[in-house]
Amino acid sequence: MVNALRALIEKYSIKNYFVFDMSLPQMLSYRAAGLIFFTRQSEYEKVPQLYEDAAGVWLDSFINDDWINADLIQKHFDAGKKVCVVSPELHGRSPFELWKKIKPIDNPNLFLCTDLFQEAEKFFVGD
Repeated sequence: MVNALRALIEKYSIKNYFVFDMSLPQMLSYRAAGLIFFTRQSEYEKVPQLYEDAAGVWLDSFINDDWINADLIQKHFDAGKKVCVVSPELHGRSPFELWKKIKPIDNPNLFLCTDLFQEAEKFFVGD
């Protein structure tokens, strides 16, 4: 799968991408292939694996997102990482409290992974 993905990325000259949400062995494969990958930090994975080699971190809260805050996100920015926040609705919770916490962060290296893209656009950008 890694080689097929790399071939497509090269064929279509894709530059703006990252792969994420994989096991450590898969992450090692993506790293070996020279693909851009994000590592995960969660309430279960407090120290992201392969952090030094990852282009970014996806913050994934499976049960409670109280630990995700502007200081944590800034810490990753300061380390030269991009950050993708997994929206709580992907784990069956309301996203709005977390969205309120991250809305003030004005940084082009902050992303939101959500199924509620229209609601997120209204919330973060407006009508």
